[in-house]
Amino acid sequence: MFSCHLCSKAYATEKYLQMHLAIHKDFTISSQSQTFTCNYCFKTFTQSSNYKNHIRTHSDDRPYICDICDIGFKERYHLKKHILFKHSTEAKEKCRYCGKRFKDSTAVRAHERIHSDKRPYSCQRCLKAFKTSECLWHHENRSR
Repeated sequence: MFSCHLCSKAYATEKYLQMHLAIHKDFTISSQSQTFTCNYCFKTFTQSSNYKNHIRTHSDDRPYICDICDIGFKERYHLKKHILFKHSTEAKEKCRYCGKRFKDSTAVRAHERIHSDKRPYSCQRCLKAFKTSECLWHHENRSR
């Protein structure tokens, strides 16, 4: 195991440890590691794949095409979410409290808050707290 000297997280390989070390802001990547810098916004990356994905945000390139409706996406993840929400009826995720089914874990976790007293979203003006970001958004836009 390879452990981070800054936060003690352990990794199976030195490569994974090196990738992890890049997230620590005070850590400088060694000269033997290559960095990739975006010429548009000067953001830097330690992996070429992340750099290539980032560069696409500055272009109109949409290489991930939906086979069903031909809409293009800049990232594979967005294509997968599109297919799940627009072209699928599967609902694999289930609420632990009431059994209601959802298409993804983000939706089920947001739903599960209705069964609890947690209110993690607060209005900056009046400090009223809400269970979902959507409820906060509606509150902020109604009270303008």
